[in-house]
Amino acid sequence: MKKWQIWLIVACTVLACYGSIEADWSKCGRCQNPWYLVKAHTTECPGRSWGMFPLCEECWQKLTPQQRLPYYEEVWREWHDRWGDVRGVSEWDSLKAAVLRGK
Repeated sequence: MKKWQIWLIVACTVLACYGSIEADWSKCGRCQNPWYLVKAHTTECPGRSWGMFPLCEECWQKLTPQQRLPYYEEVWREWHDRWGDVRGVSEWDSLKAAVLRGK
């Protein structure tokens, strides 16, 4: 086997593995671009030390706060279903208010 063939096999294997381990929320919820290609817009959860970024900056700017809400709710539901009340994930009302304020 030639050197270039080995490199091709390795490259294809890495790409296949990366694609299979990428979670549903590792990309913009609207345009579906992965975070390594676009800048995420983070909305801070009020009173918490963490935020949520279901949309890239470009998609976030194109949508009204009301149009953004379903993308945040989808990620919030995934988090809540997966981890329950971990890190205040159950506090949908405060996150929803932050999204509607356009933060």
